[in-house]
Amino acid sequence: MKGDVEVIKRRNEAAEMAAMRTGARPKKVDYIPVVFPGGSGYNLSEGKWGFNDIKRRGGRFLWKQIFNAKRLGVRTMYGAMWDEYDEGTAFMPIVEHKRRLPQSDKFQFLALDADGFDVPSDWYMRICGFAAEGLRSERRVHETFPVKELQDYWSSRPRYEEGVDIGGSSSTGASGSKPDANGGQSYEEFLEAEKANKQDEAPPPPYTLEADEVRPTPASVGLAPAPATVQPQTSSVPPAQAAPATTIQPGNFAPQSSPIPTQASNQVSPASVSPTPQGPGALQHL
Repeated sequence: MKGDVEVIKRRNEAAEMAAMRTGARPKKVDYIPVVFPGGSGYNLSEGKWGFNDIKRRGGRFLWKQIFNAKRLGVRTMYGAMWDEYDEGTAFMPIVEHKRRLPQSDKFQFLALDADGFDVPSDWYMRICGFAAEGLRSERRVHETFPVKELQDYWSSRPRYEEGVDIGGSSSTGASGSKPDANGGQSYEEFLEAEKANKQDEAPPPPYTLEADEVRPTPASVGLAPAPATVQPQTSSVPPAQAAPATTIQPGNFAPQSSPIPTQASNQVSPASVSPTPQGPGALQHL
């Protein structure tokens, strides 16, 4: 791994120098090393590979690879493999003790305590999660194997409430309304707790478009209210001269002088008046 990192580092430095001479953007190569927990492909190879040939040593073999890669500046690692039980490299949960293995005259099986370490079935998933936090600089990655931190891994992580049926369907019914036999919380109790904890808050404002996206419609065009000091005046146009809106054709209508006095016209909002009336609906607001 160290030799690979050094070769790629020299290659990237040469690319930077060439880019400085040409003014182009340098093209670098990143390095993603492969780390694996151990291996035992005896059954897969029909006896050609050794049984427990690469010992896991309770996770210490994997952790040494992770620490060395992190020390060399690696930012991403590839764990091999997630579910390769046949090669003995699986990260997924594994049988913890030999006494729980199936008995077979043809095949040999391997448990996590084969090397003398008593660890839980998800031990290597914990190591991966711990290493990922180290790569994100959320914790320090030391050379010493973090046994205590891994044993207490789930104490600082979210967990499901014990006794609650997560699936939703059970012997108590699909609604899960009855209390669990283990003392779990029923659905009604959950609702009551939510009501007790919820504070009365004002509802959120209704959704509105941005100001620049709002366009006035003919029905919304109107006059702004006049100040209190302006006295309203009557229109000088007799009612007989105003033709019904239904008798005017939109294509034949021509703008006319507004019968509104100048004092009131000065109060018209420029953004709310259309320069050219469109259709009979616009006539009713002129």
